[in-house]
Amino acid sequence: MTLLLYVRRKEWPLEGVTVECTHERIDRSEYRGEAGGDQPWVDVIRQRILITGNLDAKQRDRVHYIAGRCPIHRMLENAPVIEEVVEVVG
Repeated sequence: MTLLLYVRRKEWPLEGVTVECTHERIDRSEYRGEAGGDQPWVDVIRQRILITGNLDAKQRDRVHYIAGRCPIHRMLENAPVIEEVVEVVG
């Protein structure tokens, strides 16, 4: 959504955006990247953004940057705290 709003405001020749996400839980000992936390596994979310349109190199670079500024993307990168309340009534 952040990306679409940005591109529309700039009136760039964007024809379409497709976002694909996958989730995989990998044993920490097998994960090659950096990962925080102390769980024996690492949750890996892979994101692929496909952009259709006649964008120049500078516009493509900016789109890549803006995609990483999405509020949900940023929240997930910062390992949110989840506070949960379960109430049973009745």
